[in-house]
Amino acid sequence: MHRTSYAVQNKRSKLFAKSLVVSFLLFFVSGCSGLQSSDYRVRKEALKTVSDQTVLTKLALEDKHLSVRKAALKKITDQDLLTKVIMESDYSNIRLQALEKLTKQSVLIELAITHKDLVVRKRAIDKLTDQKGLTQIAIEGLHQDAQIQAISKLTDRTPVEAVIKKIAKTGETTKIRVAATQFMSDQAILTKMAFNDKDAKVRQKAISRINNQKPLASIASSSLPPQERIAAIRNLENQQLLFDLAMSDRDSLIAIEAAKKLTDQDLLYKLFSEHKDKDFKKALLQKAIRDQEVLEKIVLNGGYRNYPDALKFLTDQTALSKVALADGTSFRIKRKAIGKIKDPDLLMKIALNSTQKGIYDNIIFRLKSPEVLAQIALKAKNKEARLKAICKLNNCDLLSSILKNSKSKREKKIATLRLMTLDSALVDIVGKIRLTFDWEMKKNYYGRDGKTKEAVVNYESIVIKLGAMNSKGQFKGGRSDLLSYAIFQGHPGSMREDFGVLKTKTNYASINLNKIAEDVTKKLTKKEHAKLAKSSTNRLLRKAAKKRL
Repeated sequence: MHRTSYAVQNKRSKLFAKSLVVSFLLFFVSGCSGLQSSDYRVRKEALKTVSDQTVLTKLALEDKHLSVRKAALKKITDQDLLTKVIMESDYSNIRLQALEKLTKQSVLIELAITHKDLVVRKRAIDKLTDQKGLTQIAIEGLHQDAQIQAISKLTDRTPVEAVIKKIAKTGETTKIRVAATQFMSDQAILTKMAFNDKDAKVRQKAISRINNQKPLASIASSSLPPQERIAAIRNLENQQLLFDLAMSDRDSLIAIEAAKKLTDQDLLYKLFSEHKDKDFKKALLQKAIRDQEVLEKIVLNGGYRNYPDALKFLTDQTALSKVALADGTSFRIKRKAIGKIKDPDLLMKIALNSTQKGIYDNIIFRLKSPEVLAQIALKAKNKEARLKAICKLNNCDLLSSILKNSKSKREKKIATLRLMTLDSALVDIVGKIRLTFDWEMKKNYYGRDGKTKEAVVNYESIVIKLGAMNSKGQFKGGRSDLLSYAIFQGHPGSMREDFGVLKTKTNYASINLNKIAEDVTKKLTKKEHAKLAKSSTNRLLRKAAKKRL
């Protein structure tokens, strides 16, 4: 019985083994037939059972469909076969995918040196960490892009310094030698290259690597082309040498570049003051001098007349205020300086302390604080500044304070006028009212020879204008037709042939406030007169309105 059961079991085992072999053979045959299918999806599915590296390599190189090639490549692990794919594949992305799996440094070096595909060479060098290999590529590379990239990746400079020197001296192309020079540190060799290399780009790169001041000075003063000399000047720090180059070099480009490097303020101002070439001075201002103290000196010492760029580039607010207040600067310079000042405190300082006529329009217009205007109205040294401040002031309490505290009958009378123009009842009827003070006008006249001459006539005028005012201070619409009234206007005496400035004395005592009030209200209707007589807080206006009823 036992023998029978053993025989049966043995028979069954043999049958199972045979069926397993048959199944394997059928499976293998079906897999191979799957790889031969015309449907790429079937071929791709069949790949899952394939592990033979040679078969996979053949598929990665020859299959008609890219996705099958990629699937085959994913299963390749043999480094030599991966190299074969990189060298032989006609698909760039297949080559790069194989390269990503490659770790063998010697193969990466070979690819970087010899492969025809720039992207492959670049990626191979990216993956390289071996410094000797990078050095080998830098020297033996068949493609300059690979050589330059390898040079830039070298981190251990000491052992490869000799290699870099060799490349810099004997490299076949300019790009290679420039790239090598970028990493050189030997000052003697760099200096020799700066003077003797046949290629300008290599010379310039060598100069940019020199930090020793003595050879830089030699290059800057040499007969080398301007671009090389300029490259040396940009690394030069010796102020006296830079001054000497800027002062005496015949090449204006060299002189200007040297001046740009000057940081010594005294030398920079000395250069401008002592140089005899006006065109050079203009170029110096346009391209080199930006130091605010130097520009301030030039303007204050009379340089603006011939060199207006000195003021153009002056932006320091305190320096500009000094120019505006200086006794020696002209009216034109003061006005330009004031136009560049944005600090209200400095504008107030100028308004309080300047004695120059004709500069206050741009100051008073930009000052918004009633308290500041009141301070100018009471304390400014110049009459024009005081009167313009009063004319702009629209705070009745501060105007009343001026009436109380001012010692000038002139300012008191103008303050009274301003209060009249601010009367709420009058403004309600005619719109906003402007009171202006003007000082200067140009007059044309005929001289004795019968030709038209021009003289600057200094006179003062106080003008009232009624009407609606827009946001820019311009009068539009409203009752602007009612009045544009010159309260007082000075007149010159007889014209003089020397065309000098003609002056008149303003007799503010002759300004009749009652008459002005009557003139201001004379075009109002009877109803408006009645309203003004009842509602006005200004005694002069009430009196004038009642007189019309």
